[in-house]
Amino acid sequence: MEDTIYAYRICIWFEPMPTQFLDDTDTKPNPDYTVWLREDQLVLSWIAASVSESILPQLVGAATARAFWDKLVVAYASGSKPLIFHDLKMQLHTLHHDNANIESYVQKAKGIADKLAALHHPIPNDDLVEFVLARLGPAYRPYTMSIESRQQDISFDVLYGLLLNEDS
Repeated sequence: MEDTIYAYRICIWFEPMPTQFLDDTDTKPNPDYTVWLREDQLVLSWIAASVSESILPQLVGAATARAFWDKLVVAYASGSKPLIFHDLKMQLHTLHHDNANIESYVQKAKGIADKLAALHHPIPNDDLVEFVLARLGPAYRPYTMSIESRQQDISFDVLYGLLLNEDS
């Protein structure tokens, strides 16, 4: 994240917040503050868009992007990381299609895989494809067998498209 911010020359991450007004006696806006606020809100929206909805309530009250980020670090860079990792692996292993919308099922699997990747434990593409296919259920068995019999490995994105086409 910090590399991206630096690449876009967004300085809010590295510099202190400027004062909102040019001086204490004047209400003339500080142009540096206006730029800082715009960049801060941009980074804040990047972070918010990058986390799952279940995490957002933990970030309430963070007034700046840096505060938002610091709350994430405190919550997820602590000793709870192994517990989160274990919980996510269990979610992936116990995930089943259960006649739900196929798109929802595949997105849930992808979401879990993305969270594991964010914890520096990415699921290899082949394993993710295997997890999704194995838990589709008997109604999809002929379809999964045809995919598994292919000579070439299939990417998760291709599998997602194929499943959406099959479900429609």
